[in-house]
Amino acid sequence: MPTFLIAVAIFGKVITGLTVFGQSQINRLAIGVGMIPRGEVGLVFAGVGAASGVLSKSLGAAIIMMDILTTFLAPPLLRLVFPEPKPESREAGGAGKEK
Repeated sequence: MPTFLIAVAIFGKVITGLTVFGQSQINRLAIGVGMIPRGEVGLVFAGVGAASGVLSKSLGAAIIMMDILTTFLAPPLLRLVFPEPKPESREAGGAGKEK
């Protein structure tokens, strides 16, 4: 169950980000990956569902696992989407030159 929830959470957010329209130069993949972590919302729903008896203990645990894993997966995935800029090479003595 947790694997399915994690896959759906990640896949759904990335697909939703890829469908953003309106601006041609926008990084749609970054929007989708940036939406992946949603820990506090999931924890609130899991808490309310468990307190009201709507969620079983196994489903509540699966939601908590999904929240934790997606929260920790987002930063490395964002690093892949936003690669580090390469440092510009400066020529010797070129700092004071005007173009």
